[in-house]
Amino acid sequence: MQSIIQQKDGRFVLLDVMRAIAVFMMIQGHSVDALFNMSLLPTDSLALQMWNHFRGITAPIFLFGSGFAYVIATTRKSVNGRMPFPLLVKRLRWLLLLFMLGAAMHAPAPSLSALAHASEHQWDIFFRVDILRSMAVALLLLLTMFLFTRTLTQILVAASFMAVFFSIGAPFIHDASWVQELPRWLRGYFSLADHSYFPIFPFSGYLFAGAAASAVYLKWQKEWSYNRLSMAYGVLGGLLLITALLGEQAFEALFPPLRFWASSPFVFLLRLANVLIMWSIAAYLLNHVKHFPRTLVIMGQHTLAIYVSHVVFIYGSPWSMGLNSVLGSHTLSYLPMFGVIAAIAVLSAGMALTLDYCKRRQKRPLRLVQGLAGSLGLLFILFS
Repeated sequence: MQSIIQQKDGRFVLLDVMRAIAVFMMIQGHSVDALFNMSLLPTDSLALQMWNHFRGITAPIFLFGSGFAYVIATTRKSVNGRMPFPLLVKRLRWLLLLFMLGAAMHAPAPSLSALAHASEHQWDIFFRVDILRSMAVALLLLLTMFLFTRTLTQILVAASFMAVFFSIGAPFIHDASWVQELPRWLRGYFSLADHSYFPIFPFSGYLFAGAAASAVYLKWQKEWSYNRLSMAYGVLGGLLLITALLGEQAFEALFPPLRFWASSPFVFLLRLANVLIMWSIAAYLLNHVKHFPRTLVIMGQHTLAIYVSHVVFIYGSPWSMGLNSVLGSHTLSYLPMFGVIAAIAVLSAGMALTLDYCKRRQKRPLRLVQGLAGSLGLLFILFS
């Protein structure tokens, strides 16, 4: 019997749904962070604690799904466990695109000629590692791992080891003396000292955890029903949750409290447990529903475009103002805040549906528009 999780064309619908959920969580998280008047909520309120908790697992959901998708897409196109050279080149181009988009969104100046006049603060913002650049580095490491693995078992073992490595290594790397001596442009990939948002320790661990979960799915998808797979993810998530809660006090006794949420392996386990439980619940629901919004799946297929557009729309860019400048930072009350979130979500859905239509029906015009826009943008940056 064909599950709604796995379409006839082989597409893994659960992955798209979880990506879409992550996108909605990002939209509300960024909107509230930039525009909502936080003084309306007491610092010890349950609502604020829940918001902080779910905002903390948004990036892990996104990274976990990226690792999951990467393994599926790569193994399907591999030949005898080896990655064809054209596929390797394609993967490298994609990583470069991710990295350059992240860099462009935080560029210290709108053009090369203006770089000489950029302030130290602008350069500090540029060197803070965002999710796209962190993901690009993590995917490069995963791509390197693929060059040395041939079977799903090897991928599972190697990815699991890397997930543990990045989670356990975080508290020791963040404040290591050699890290503090690294150049400013490199230091943010290892430490939170320069206010980097997503250093590779521990965030790359979520991507490798997703890669390991994907290897499990591919190994047992024929022998196991989707219900059993979702149950396995749920049970593992529950075990990780118990381990995280039991180990929390021990970690706080060994390491400074200020580093707990930034680098604790038990916070890593707590967030990974939440991700696995959410995947398990979503898989169970998809197995027991006959109809669900196709828009959700389409949005999950265009998460990069939605991420970039909504971040630029809210925070602005070197070339445009954002809502936080137009409306004012932290000025909105509840009702206007809900209105902004709903409007951005609807616009994002509309953009995803438009891109999906163009991708299926108007491929050549879409590529022409993309190429023209990219060329004009590059000319503006180089010569303005």
